[in-house]
Amino acid sequence: MILKIVGNKKVIFIFLILLIASGCQSQKGLSEKLPLPYPNSRFSESSGVLIHYRIWTVAQDRRKGSVLFLHGFSGSTFSWEKAVPALQAEGFEVVALDIPPFGFSDKSPKVNASVTARAALLLQWLDENFPAREWHLVGHSMGAGVVQAMALMQPEKTASVVFVAGAIFNQLKPSERQSNSLLRFRPVQAFVGNLAETHFISRRRIAQLLESAYGSKPEQEAIEAYYRALKIPGTARAVLAGSNSSMEIASLNAADLQLPVLAIWGENDTWVPLASRQNVLDRMPNVMLKIIENAGHNPMETHPEAFNKYLLDFLLQIKEQ
Repeated sequence: MILKIVGNKKVIFIFLILLIASGCQSQKGLSEKLPLPYPNSRFSESSGVLIHYRIWTVAQDRRKGSVLFLHGFSGSTFSWEKAVPALQAEGFEVVALDIPPFGFSDKSPKVNASVTARAALLLQWLDENFPAREWHLVGHSMGAGVVQAMALMQPEKTASVVFVAGAIFNQLKPSERQSNSLLRFRPVQAFVGNLAETHFISRRRIAQLLESAYGSKPEQEAIEAYYRALKIPGTARAVLAGSNSSMEIASLNAADLQLPVLAIWGENDTWVPLASRQNVLDRMPNVMLKIIENAGHNPMETHPEAFNKYLLDFLLQIKEQ
């Protein structure tokens, strides 16, 4: 899922309160306090930020490339589970991670949650944990903006970029902290976070949101996966802090992305409609666009067969070049 594209900041604020779960506790030591979320879960730190990730390996002599998956707003590594088997079977090593503060990654409200700061953190994390790799970067919704920034910041380490219902940008510039609202104060963030956890997050509400994003009723497995990740203490506070005080750290322009790009959109996506990002795609010189019929905002979850075909065809085409 991702923050629905709206123009009113008050609506965005209300949406954050209603959708995001958690309280005010820090996540320091989460990897020690909780069992691994998934059998292939791992944790590592970069610049003091705890990252939860999952890896699906292939034998070195079969490896056709490395794919990094980044989820959307309020998503997690679970968002990609229906895409992984096809890629792994074809010989692609796959890594999926939780972008802080989502999923099981760090909940600190001090982490800069701007697009370029997240991109810089994850590029450093990749260098530390998977050195000497060239990556196919795949991002959904919010995560698409992050992979766009990563590719622009280090094109020499990027093989291709894939936007899935991407909340991509035309231009970003370094900015000063602009928040002057009450939410810049951490006690207020903690209070609102606790309020969200206590009163607003439930399986029923998550089911309603997933149905809106999917365009169809979600399976119980999906409801439970999103609920489990969103209920972790600290998520709401960190999201609210990030939305009010994060600063871009680099200047980036969409027209500078010269790498091969695949854009996949659901035909019926009302969360980030293709029309809202067509002007950004038009500025990129090497874009292939694929539309999945009858799909909504999360085609990799609701229409995995069509999604996997488009993604694999693109990756194999890049491999042959």
